[in-house]
Amino acid sequence: MHHPGPGQVPVLNSRFLTAGGRPLTERLKRAPWDKLVADQQLVRGTPAVPALLSHSALDDEVPQQVGRTLAADWCRRGATVKFSGDHAPGHIAATAATSSEGRRWPADRFAGRSAPSTC
Repeated sequence: MHHPGPGQVPVLNSRFLTAGGRPLTERLKRAPWDKLVADQQLVRGTPAVPALLSHSALDDEVPQQVGRTLAADWCRRGATVKFSGDHAPGHIAATAATSSEGRRWPADRFAGRSAPSTC
């Protein structure tokens, strides 16, 4: 874990979460993970339903700009997308920070509420 100075947010680096000390990004380049990741590339399609895309500015694995670019691409292709940026520390910890919005999103869709869009 990065030990922050005064006023800084701690950042968890995934190399501290693996047995060999290599970051998650290195492991994802090797079989069988490389093919699994390639098969799930979000940039290949366009959501047919409204999408919530949440991404932290402090993500230590995937830069937030990747998420912003994906949202913009989906918007250009006609999808309804809400991009929700935050400042949760790290890649894994960001899921906890956005879980309340992530739970509300599908509940609102099933309740017939219109999906907000940042397009």
